[in-house]
Amino acid sequence: MKKIFITGAAGFLGFSTAKRLLESGHQVVAIDNLNPYYSVKLKEARLAILKQYSACQFERVDLMEKKKLRKSLVGSNQNMSFILLRKRA
Repeated sequence: MKKIFITGAAGFLGFSTAKRLLESGHQVVAIDNLNPYYSVKLKEARLAILKQYSACQFERVDLMEKKKLRKSLVGSNQNMSFILLRKRA
């Protein structure tokens, strides 16, 4: 099974993408830094839905924090994909 890393997973696009992939049977690593650009409560509610899937793992990581990001990748094999989503006005 392919492991898919999704950045911005608590945002609208990331959440929708992650949920669809989980429903399709993929393993998802949902990455988000939960910044307060808009409602953190909304982001947390979305993550709570994703966490209901056993194939979902959440990592609170800012993509600028290279050490934390690298730690999220430890143990992953070569059968992985990345979906990088970011939207700010």
